[in-house]
Amino acid sequence: MNVDNSVDNLKINQKTSVLSEWIVDKADVYNRYKTEGQQWKDDRFDIKSGYSFWLSSNAVRMFPQGTELPKELNASVCGYLYRCAMMLQPKTNMIVKHYKNYDIPMSKEALAKELGVGKRQLYRLLKIATEKRIIKEHDNKLYMNPIFFICGRYLTHQLYTLFQEDLDAFLPQWVIDRFNGDVNA
Repeated sequence: MNVDNSVDNLKINQKTSVLSEWIVDKADVYNRYKTEGQQWKDDRFDIKSGYSFWLSSNAVRMFPQGTELPKELNASVCGYLYRCAMMLQPKTNMIVKHYKNYDIPMSKEALAKELGVGKRQLYRLLKIATEKRIIKEHDNKLYMNPIFFICGRYLTHQLYTLFQEDLDAFLPQWVIDRFNGDVNA
């Protein structure tokens, strides 16, 4: 849908709409989302939170402009990876067990039980996933690569450093510079 047509259609319906005071003119639509230069970068990048995709945190499950899972993976591996993606902790991409008020990082044994597979089958799955750089183990915790699955609207510094070699191809250069310490990028 074209923005020009939708705004013009709203103006046509403005006389009959009950919410006519909420309808904005065409110039305001463009100016509301128009920020330039350093201010735009500052709005998208925060030192604590990381790089913002400006998407709803509940809706993001795949990295914008991300990549598909490798074609050589069979359907069962893709299914298990999808189920692991549903267990991601927001902002960290760590595979966790969700409880009401807290999350606990999943051990390999707990993950095998959660997926309904044996330990040998889980180790085979993790071997394939680590070879394809979909899952990485760090400090006995399992993290999923955000170019395949991401939970949340921010790419944090920790997540960037874990998967830096994969993420550099997808991120703008100024974001890479900011993650590497250049505040003026």
